[in-house]
This record gives sequence, structure tokens and C-alpha cells, in this order.
Amino acid sequence: MDPALIEEYHQQLREQQSQFNDCVCVFTGALEAVLSLQTHQDVFYYGSHDGPVRSFNLKNGRRTQVLRGHTSWVNDILIGDNRLLYSCSRDGDVRCWDLEKEGECVKVLSSPQVSKTVEKSPRIPINCMGLHNNGSILATGGSDGNVLLWNVNSETIEKVYTGHGASISAVKFRGNHLFSSSWDCFAKVVDIETDQVVSVIKASNTPIKSLSLSKEEKNTLVLGCNNGSIYVYDTRVSVAHKSNNQTNDLVKTLKGHSECVLCTSIYNDYVFSGSDDTYCIQWDLREGKVIHIYSGHQDAVRCLSITEEGDVYSGSFDHSVRRWDMNGVMKLIEDEQKLNQQIKFLEQQQADKLKESKRKGGTDKKATSPGAKRTGSASSSRPSTGKSRPSTAKSSRPSTARKKK
Repeated sequence: MDPALIEEYHQQLREQQSQFNDCVCVFTGALEAVLSLQTHQDVFYYGSHDGPVRSFNLKNGRRTQVLRGHTSWVNDILIGDNRLLYSCSRDGDVRCWDLEKEGECVKVLSSPQVSKTVEKSPRIPINCMGLHNNGSILATGGSDGNVLLWNVNSETIEKVYTGHGASISAVKFRGNHLFSSSWDCFAKVVDIETDQVVSVIKASNTPIKSLSLSKEEKNTLVLGCNNGSIYVYDTRVSVAHKSNNQTNDLVKTLKGHSECVLCTSIYNDYVFSGSDDTYCIQWDLREGKVIHIYSGHQDAVRCLSITEEGDVYSGSFDHSVRRWDMNGVMKLIEDEQKLNQQIKFLEQQQADKLKESKRKGGTDKKATSPGAKRTGSASSSRPSTGKSRPSTAKSSRPSTARKKK
């Protein structure tokens, strides 16, 4: 096989890699540092240090709304099925915005005050939220280490779950199981019907900064930690353990970030992670390896949101939101695999041809042995140098012997 053809395939592969741009667009300019992010239809909403929740059109990049009400950091945003947007803040409030009424604030849920004895004591900052499938139960995680269960309809706190020893970093629902993670290095699973802790997980000796759950049929729990590692668990094993028993149901550990993992998100068989190291990494959950590293942010990647179509959005402290072309990345990887298969096939053909050539060369040498010459036809038909040497040696020996006599 012509080596030039193999080199041509290699060159084609290098050109594909150099011409590909994984970043589709960058939303920047009027943005502040991005702390929270949520996509919805053709709009994305983000929260920052200054309080307002802003929205931008995904297609043209224009600002569409500014939802004012919070007075401090907007730490988390989520959207319910009924077009209600929830935002929680360091000011201790959860605000409910009706997107069908041009973003009107229709409810405010306020956390308890830090001190019950001081009249104007600030409220406990809220770091994160999780909404139950029924849409009427909301869980919030506070800086005091407690998880509050709210009745959204009555706007009241129904339950308070204690047990974490530090600030809560994430809360998520899986049916009636409430998952929470904390800076105390632990993640817990509580059955909200029985109020029993059904699982306690310690991923590492460093704070857990993010928690993500896959769809129910995938049964995957992902924890992002301060040490830069991501720990993957099977939720079927996690919830099978009894209270106060620390689980050991670790499936995989994903290592690739050099600094703290601040956010994670699961999409099909992939997990995406953002880190203080400014990178967003796409991982293959089945094989536990890096699929692609998205680079471009100039500061920590604080939040992620993935649309149903597979468009990945990341928000950063560098005051920007980037849209990444995951579908383009997967197509590039598929094309690379096809080219590599073609290259391996050609190289194997070349190796087989060389092996066959050596084999034939060995057969030819056997054909030129003295035993083969006795037939008389082989020596006359192939008068090569290799064949003449044995005949010359035989003719010279008798002549020398005669001279000595």
C-alpha cells in the first residue's frame, strides 16, 4: 500500500481538527459575573452578584427581560413545568416569577433569620434549590447546613432537615428521595415521606461542590468535589442502605480537572463538568474517560445548562456565557474514528503485504537448496547470484584436491 495514501489520511485528520471550533457563540458585554444559569425554550436566564435575573434570546443574543427583586447574589435558578421561574439568593429569599405575565414576581419565600433575638437580623442565605415532580414541593439548601422543605402553594416551611455540618451546595429530588450535598464532605439521601436518612455518602475528604442526577432509568448520581475529582454512584445501591450506614457504592472516579469542580450536569451517557481551572469537560459515563475539553473561558466555570437538543451553555466568572457545539464535537469524534479505522486498515494491509513478501522470499530460498538443484531445472531457470555460490564451491573443491595429488 502506498505510504503517501496513509499520510494523506493523516493530513485530512489534522485539517479537520484544526478547522473545528467547538464554541458556537459567546454572550458577553452587558453581563456581570455569572453565578447561575438556566435555559428555557429560546431564552436563557442568568443570575449574578448584583441581584437581578436577566434573560437573553438564544438566537440573536438580545436581552429580553430583567427580573428585579433580589438584593444580593442569585445562586440558583430553576424552571417548573408551568412556566414559573424560581430564583434563590444570598439575601435569603426564593422568588417565583410568572413568565407568562412578563416575569411578574408572584411569590416570595423567605428563609428564617440568622438570629431570632436580633430584630433586624439578616435571613439565612440560600445556596441552592430542587423542585419536586409534583411542582408544589420545593427544597432549599442554606449556608447554615439545613435543608428546608417548602409548600409552594401555602408559601410555608413544612420540614427542616438537619444533619449536615456545613453549607449546603446542592439539593435534588428523585421521586420522594431528596439528595443533598454539603461542604462537610457528605451527601445524604432522605425519604421525605418517612423522614428517614436512607443513605450517607462520603466521596472524599474534601467539600462537595456539586450534585447531579440522571434520568430515573439511568440511576446515576454524580458528585463534584473540591479536589478536582468527580465521583459517580449508582443510586439503586445508595438508597438500598440503611440509615447511618456509610455507603461504598462508588462506580467510577473521573479525574481531569486540576482545580475545584463547581458544577456538573448529566446528558444521556455523558456528564459535563465546570471547574475553577476555567475548563468544561465532557466525560463518557460508560467508559469513564474524557470525550472533549471545551476551552475558552478566562475564569472559573460556575454553572451549566443543557437543552434537550444537546446545546451546552456554560456561565463563568469572566462575565460570559458560552454555547458549545456538543453535536459537532460528537460528529468530529465519529469522523476521526472512521479515518483512524481507514488508516489502521491501510497500515494492516501494508504489514500483511510485507509479511507475505518475506514469506515468499523464504520459500524461494528453500527452492534454491542443493536438494532442489538435483532436478536440473531450477538452477538453469534462475541463474541468480545466490544460486551460483553453491555450484562454485562444489566445482572448486575437487580441482584443488587434484592439484595436491
